[in-house]
Amino acid sequence: WLLGPLAVLAALLVAARMAPEPQGRFHGADVAVIGSSLTAYAVPESGLGLLGSGVSHWRIGIALPAEAQLLGLLDSAVAERPGLIVLESNALVTRLAIDPRHAACTAPAAGLRHRVKQAQLSAVDALRHLFGARRSLEGMGEPVWLDRPQVIDQALIKASYPLTVHPPCDEPRLRRAAERARAQGTKVVLIAPPRAPAAARWLDPVQAEAARAEAQALAARLGVALFEPAGPWRDAVFTDHAHLNRQGRAQFVAALRQW
Repeated sequence: WLLGPLAVLAALLVAARMAPEPQGRFHGADVAVIGSSLTAYAVPESGLGLLGSGVSHWRIGIALPAEAQLLGLLDSAVAERPGLIVLESNALVTRLAIDPRHAACTAPAAGLRHRVKQAQLSAVDALRHLFGARRSLEGMGEPVWLDRPQVIDQALIKASYPLTVHPPCDEPRLRRAAERARAQGTKVVLIAPPRAPAAARWLDPVQAEAARAEAQALAARLGVALFEPAGPWRDAVFTDHAHLNRQGRAQFVAALRQW
């Protein structure tokens, strides 16, 4: 009785694997925006006018992204030759306490584990695509809690902090992408979305400064600018301890446009 379902699953996987990859993940936009859920809340998924009248953008934000996913998106963006690529620095140089993935980059057989994980993700993505669902590299879409009053989950904050500050696992790949972008006239900018005061109370000031310094050092090594929006960033413009609400998004986009 297992043969029938297994045959159907195998057929679905084969059909899904044959489905074409998207020709342009960023849909020919003038600005490609890449990051974590922090970026998904800070920047609309798409539209005109993010950085000026008539300038189109497409944003892909992935909840708890693996570095390889971010670098894959960066490679895709460079290949599409937009005028500007905006890349979140937080997702590259910090890791939540509940997310152990960065440590795996120096663990024994890390490369093999990564390839196995990528194969699993590819199979799931293929099935998602077959049934019309978003694939992992298509991101979150528009967040559902943009208009929610701030809700602080103390257990989640306690499980998330302290952060681990680290350089990227595969910085050579990141550097090569930045160099390709520069050679073709595409500007790359790193952005550091803000954290709510509620999160800052859990984040050691020394560690906060270390995260900021690591982002600045990465930008310097890549030869790109780092956008760190000035505050004040009140709790009232966040949906929780880390994600901006609609009012916070407007403040962030306005600061980015003026910068």
